[in-house]
Amino acid sequence: MKHRDPRAHSAGLLALCRRGVDRARRAGADQAEVCAEWQHASVASIQQNDFDQLSDTEETLLGVRVVVHGRPGFATANRAGALDRSIEDAIAIARATAPDPWSGFHVARGGPITSSDVSDNLVDIDSPALAQAAVDRLRSLRSAHPILTIDSGDLGVSRSVRAMVSSEGVEGSFSATRAYGNVFGMAIEDDKVGSFAYDGAVCGSWHALGPALDQAFGRFVRQAVDAVRATRGASFRGDIILMPSAAADLLISPLMTALSGARVRRGQSPFGEKVGEAIAAPALTIFDEGLGLPEVAACPFDRDGAVRTRRRLVDCGVLRGLLYSQYEANAAHTESTASALGGASRAPYVGVAACSVNAGSLPLQALESAQRCVVVPRFAGTTDHVTGDFSGVVKGGYLVENGARRPIHETTIAGNVYDCLRNITGISQERESLSGHHRLPSFRVANISITAG
Repeated sequence: MKHRDPRAHSAGLLALCRRGVDRARRAGADQAEVCAEWQHASVASIQQNDFDQLSDTEETLLGVRVVVHGRPGFATANRAGALDRSIEDAIAIARATAPDPWSGFHVARGGPITSSDVSDNLVDIDSPALAQAAVDRLRSLRSAHPILTIDSGDLGVSRSVRAMVSSEGVEGSFSATRAYGNVFGMAIEDDKVGSFAYDGAVCGSWHALGPALDQAFGRFVRQAVDAVRATRGASFRGDIILMPSAAADLLISPLMTALSGARVRRGQSPFGEKVGEAIAAPALTIFDEGLGLPEVAACPFDRDGAVRTRRRLVDCGVLRGLLYSQYEANAAHTESTASALGGASRAPYVGVAACSVNAGSLPLQALESAQRCVVVPRFAGTTDHVTGDFSGVVKGGYLVENGARRPIHETTIAGNVYDCLRNITGISQERESLSGHHRLPSFRVANISITAG
């Protein structure tokens, strides 16, 4: 079995985790957990319209969590040989920490979990093939569109394993391979410089990456070329069309943050008492895709070791549930929703590994049927996750007036995320997958303040 095949590392990491838990218990921990990760990554990089470098990295990370007399401790290391020192550090930290009534680990209710999302063609791909593929992609973009300048881009392959064992019965391992590519740049025509554009894709196999990059790089080209020909927009209060990437940044990610049990506990979310109530337009249905998207499977257990499932978070506009790690579940006197994120190098935090929004009933073109609206491919700005207020700049935007669509200079939009959820007036039939974390349609949202640059 090849050294870079993640399946070759799974048994060794599990054995390391078991050994660590046993040593931590013998050293005085009432509860102990060891999370270990191995990753091997090969990346071909583009810089300033030319091939830059081929990097090859490999690392192993360890995270040790303990509870000693109700006091939590955590320590991390970047090599397997430092396990004993990490155990000593975690226990020392716990003994110096104040008691926490909500500390305590997830109690497993089933047997060991062993899962794999490994594509052999990603295990076997060599560095020269990766470099040549990156050069071919660069040449294709530049030859078809000579006004493009590729500031940076990556084409990469990663192979990884996560293993976890705890004193509370958790034992699991997940092996995976990933292929990804991205591009960042602009168009320059005569003396005009367009705004930056960015796009990319992540897939579970090398064969699937090609078509996904064709779509992603096609979007990049259209945005970059249109941006260099942009003209001034218009100022008004009205509709915007949030394309999937902008919707992820402006709507979905802030909502997922607000649904965190940690945010609710700290009084930083408006949704603590809203379960069972309408928080959005009836057309909106959102799933926590615990096991990942079709293109990229997720680890079947969360950072606490709880088993992930697919959960409906918003159903036809009605909030159906919040997000809890084991710690936040202890604090709220409820059950974990397997929503603990994070790697071996940090303690768990609350979030979703992947989410999706159901497709709507309208073709994308029909969303732009409003008499006047601004299409938002990307959004760069700030959002107050407590109040929901946001303000920022539309990147690569378009103004639609009376059926005519034209690119516009950077335009400012402002509003409130939680009002936007209620003011959704249309959702597209088409959806896009974003970085393996979101599968989203486009949204038409009413009553937004729009100011031309």
